Amino acid sequence: MKRIILISSIFGVFFLSSCTTSDNSVTRAKLEGNIWNLFELNGKEYVPGEEFDPAYIEFTEEGRFHGFGSCNEFFGTYEANLDKSIKITSGMTAKYCEGQMDFEFELGDVLLGATKYKISGEELYLYKDGKITAKFFTLVIN
Repeated sequence: MKRIILISSIFGVFFLSSCTTSDNSVTRAKLEGNIWNLFELNGKEYVPGEEFDPAYIEFTEEGRFHGFGSCNEFFGTYEANLDKSIKITSGMTAKYCEGQMDFEFELGDVLLGATKYKISGEELYLYKDGKITAKFFTLVIN
């Protein structure tokens, strides 16, 4: 009987250890395939105005992205590397929206200036010169 309990205990330990995950293997959002909603830009909380839609960005597996700056759509290409470096090149539609253009130009500068990115859980951070310049969140799709 003691032998059965010992063997059961050993299998139980192996079973439980195989079910645990390290921090690196926890399911997390990927850069591609998620809609990233802006919530902070250059250290300032971003809250969309009532007359404008929220700003977001979405990256594809093919190295392209598109998004919305609350007034204008933007699009372009990006290159993200294993070292978490990123280079974004973009274009933007040119509709004028009273009271929103300064924000859109700032968002464009942040995107084009990003040199690194980090994903932590369901949040995406863009960096320039080691400083966080934009924060996004997603509801994990992939």
